[in-house]
Amino acid sequence: MAIRDAFASAEESVTRYPIAYQKEKIYVYELKLSNAEEVLRQCLALVQRDATRQKRFVLVFNAKHVKSTTVGLMKLKKILDDYKDLLFSDRLLKFAIIVKSFILHRRVIGMFDDIFDEAGVSRSKYNYFTMKDKDKMLQWLVADK
Repeated sequence: MAIRDAFASAEESVTRYPIAYQKEKIYVYELKLSNAEEVLRQCLALVQRDATRQKRFVLVFNAKHVKSTTVGLMKLKKILDDYKDLLFSDRLLKFAIIVKSFILHRRVIGMFDDIFDEAGVSRSKYNYFTMKDKDKMLQWLVADK
């Protein structure tokens, strides 16, 4: 895949939209985690560059199409480890992880739990939602801690 094509795919795979949080406008970055490694790295780099201009921001990982294979999860974890400064930034307000099903994605959930436990992230800062509960996710994102 050419670099230009990878960057174009990354831009299509990251959605940024504003929400109101405590009378403040903050941005939500939604990343699709079902992409190739190169595209996912481009997505995270794009968010990292854009988020530097934000006072506070929210990350939503859309993991509904992530395959729960051991190799795939190891690659995903490695990529997320490379972006720990973004994932555990003081400016990052909350994480939301969208899965297709809690049963089908229990290994993906376990991987995220391991990452957050290693970093000492409070469970109040991140939560899991299914596609059916996407409305609940938006309510949780704007709710006070």
